[in-house]
Amino acid sequence: MSAEGTKILIIGIDGGTWAMLDHYVAEGHAPAMRRLIQQGVTGELRSTVPPLTSAAWTSLQTGKSPGRHGVFGFSLPSVTRGFVNSTSIQGRTIWQYLSDLGHTVGLVNVPVTYPPYPVNGFMITCLLTPPGSPNFTYPPELAYELPGYRIDVRIENNAYGFLRADQEVDADRFWADLHDVTERRTEAATRLLRERRPDVFMITYTGMDRIQHLYWSSVDPKSPGFDEENRHVRETIRYLRALDQAIEGCLAAAPDAQVYFASDHGFRAHPTLKFHMNVFLKRMGLLQTVAEKGVAASQSVLRSLLPEPMIRRVKNFLKRVAPEKAQQLKAALATPIDWKQTKAFGVQMYTPFGGIRVNLAGREPGGIVTPGGEYEALREAILEALGPLRDAEGRAVIRSAWRREDLFREGVAEQIPDVIFEVNPEFIPSNYFFDRPGVVTPLVVKSLTGVHAMDGIFLAAGPGVKQGERITGAEIIDLAPTILYALGRPIPSDMDGKVLLSAFTDEFNASHRVQRADVEGGPTREEYQYSKEEQKVIEERLEALGYFD
Repeated sequence: MSAEGTKILIIGIDGGTWAMLDHYVAEGHAPAMRRLIQQGVTGELRSTVPPLTSAAWTSLQTGKSPGRHGVFGFSLPSVTRGFVNSTSIQGRTIWQYLSDLGHTVGLVNVPVTYPPYPVNGFMITCLLTPPGSPNFTYPPELAYELPGYRIDVRIENNAYGFLRADQEVDADRFWADLHDVTERRTEAATRLLRERRPDVFMITYTGMDRIQHLYWSSVDPKSPGFDEENRHVRETIRYLRALDQAIEGCLAAAPDAQVYFASDHGFRAHPTLKFHMNVFLKRMGLLQTVAEKGVAASQSVLRSLLPEPMIRRVKNFLKRVAPEKAQQLKAALATPIDWKQTKAFGVQMYTPFGGIRVNLAGREPGGIVTPGGEYEALREAILEALGPLRDAEGRAVIRSAWRREDLFREGVAEQIPDVIFEVNPEFIPSNYFFDRPGVVTPLVVKSLTGVHAMDGIFLAAGPGVKQGERITGAEIIDLAPTILYALGRPIPSDMDGKVLLSAFTDEFNASHRVQRADVEGGPTREEYQYSKEEQKVIEERLEALGYFD
């Protein structure tokens, strides 16, 4: 507990984007946000590569890029697969660092904090918490003070019916759950803020992310079909008002704090063209498929009977009534890769980014490409082929492409693809492989109409912060070093982010200085692995948000 009260209040708005908020705030639906915008500094906050929840929020908590902290997506880079969790983070989080320095911290619903770990304060975990798990707080006994607390809306098992044509959409239940989760989260947060007064406190609200994934085409003010009378626009306004009241409650519980808003990414419309990475590689002669007798014929029959939209409907139906049959259908439609003849293969990231991994000898189970000259020549050939790629209409598919070391530091995240590329906005990369009529095919978007964009939101307000100004160049990796600077603490030398000096007044900067310090890597924690049942539910949650096919 801090005798002086909370010094730093961080409010995470998962999926927050100025493209949405500027309109709704200007219309008067979020007075607390509007006041903070007027009294502080704002700007866009550049996400990570890829702009994915797990990678980006971990970068906020560590000040490092995914290449340093090791959380690159939701899946672990293992043969048995599995999902990332707090033990996947390489090195120390800012919460652990602050705890070691004697500061108290409080965390509510900060992504990638499950399983909870010791800090000098308290922690309530996140989306990656299995339903019903009693292990969702630190200290463990804090759970007894949170009767009825809910981690998230019921997104597992497609509870609201958004992803299945055979099930009626239960929008009423979705909106009611969204408000209920937000109210319970805020009640817990404001009570703990007042009672425990941690030096640094962070809460993350995920409602806008859920809304924008599902209803972006309706609620985006720039959408051609935008209508203030649309039910989902009205519900979004009602939710924003509730969120704004929740923010007001947090501000009242920490009246003297420096306040920061951050989002892990922005949002935009779902692309309508799919770029098939593995078809591209097959046509380059770098990927070969197994010519098993009957496989091609059976797949041809299945695909003629079940066009892609129907395949998805059947798969989702089977997941609900017979999960093992869903896996059998997926296996039947997948084309087996001949690893003895394959030099490179596609790796799913998150749009607009995709990856290509070299089948490298000594690293991959069936690696055939020799490290050194052959490896480098192969990457160069892939980069040269990606650059001029066009679809059937002559549109450029690729915006940029890099070797992995051009974006990330080496030595930590072995799962990072050897080649990384960014597609243009109308395309989405896919590594789901069976033979297609083209490298690019049309994609019919019927649900999950919003996807992540690179630019989220940044806001700072309170003591020492400029007023009514806009800053540029902010990245999500900059939050941790900026907070340490504001507290007068040294910044670990392994943080990649910079201090956002332009957010502060000249007087504040004159009384502070950027200090760097060498620190040890952090405490070693035993790797946590989800059970098969827990993995199933976590996968359902992530699939419902569009992270997996």
